[in-house]
Amino acid sequence: MAIIYQNDGWDYRGRGMKQLTGRYNYRVFTQYSSKVWGESLDFEEQPELVSSSIKASSAFCVVFLGWAWLYKKADGGLTRAASEAITDVVNSGTDSRTL
Repeated sequence: MAIIYQNDGWDYRGRGMKQLTGRYNYRVFTQYSSKVWGESLDFEEQPELVSSSIKASSAFCVVFLGWAWLYKKADGGLTRAASEAITDVVNSGTDSRTL
């Protein structure tokens, strides 16, 4: 995740139900929501919209499912393996199974 401007870390911190993080991801979400839903909101220019709009926050959750192919992993059923496959994507870079 590239920091382009000094405040990028703060400006593009995790927001919304899925914690959208990083300038690049805010830009891609803007492009995707414009293409799919016809939204004219610019999340890169106004990152606070992700957390102030239930619609935007929910939409990103749906987008993330597609980006990460999580729906295919979820089709594994109610099994530990399916749950761990999703956890590995959502919580990548952490030991999320340790309390």
